Amino acid sequence: RNCFVTGLGNMTTSGIDATTQGGSITVESSVFEWTGAVFLGASGAGSMLVKDNEFRANNQITLIGSNPDYSPMVRLSGNPSGTKVFRGNRVGIGWAEFQGMNGALIGGATDAEGNVFIGARGGIYVRGCQNTQIRGNYSNHNYQGGWSQGFNFRFENSTNTLCEHNVIRGGSWPLQSFHGEFRYNLMVDSGHNWIRYCGAGSRLHHNLFIMVSQQSPYEPNAGVWMGAGDANVAFYNNTLDGGSSLMTWEGEGIQIDGSVTSLRNNVFDGFVPYNSGAA
Repeated sequence: RNCFVTGLGNMTTSGIDATTQGGSITVESSVFEWTGAVFLGASGAGSMLVKDNEFRANNQITLIGSNPDYSPMVRLSGNPSGTKVFRGNRVGIGWAEFQGMNGALIGGATDAEGNVFIGARGGIYVRGCQNTQIRGNYSNHNYQGGWSQGFNFRFENSTNTLCEHNVIRGGSWPLQSFHGEFRYNLMVDSGHNWIRYCGAGSRLHHNLFIMVSQQSPYEPNAGVWMGAGDANVAFYNNTLDGGSSLMTWEGEGIQIDGSVTSLRNNVFDGFVPYNSGAA
């Protein structure tokens, strides 16, 4: 708590790597600069709390344009029986990664509890987790390194996620492989698709998807892409604004390769394909 951490690790070596079995981990109100990634793990009894910290943009994180797996700033792993909370943090480079957890809370109900991610490879990566709540965060994936393979909110083998009241800006695919309920979010800009793939039975509703920045040299594909395995997805009461001809769309507002249970009460506006496809 209340620490200033600098000069630990390097571009390829973590600054902090701590694991406990049966104990608790707390990192609070501290500043990290010029330091390698922070890896924290816990199991058994205990809890994990990472809150109100600043991970500065000058931390030693390697960025590789073609490798989106390379750049976590902080990683929380394991599934202790107590609470698992990541809130009120400011992350200036890299993403926050969560592995193997059940019932983690990322953000919270107030502005002070929400996390802010601004910078290269910024965002949230949830891997092998269940019942995660992601609430009230601001994430601006700002990557200017060319071909970025850029994700913002990314999920892998994670189920029953509740994602609400977030502002998600930028990335090739701002929402990737989501499973659960996605509601009351604002999503701004994408290099290819706002959403790419959703798990079976997911519900996406009352969200606003908009384009405000020209994405050249990348042309957005379909606004929302439901893949072949995306079965029984409900997509309703959303507003999608493609930003008119300035955005050089290649495709549709929504592309469905799988099965959708419900596609209703949505507004599609401003999709003007310049190459192929249909609005």
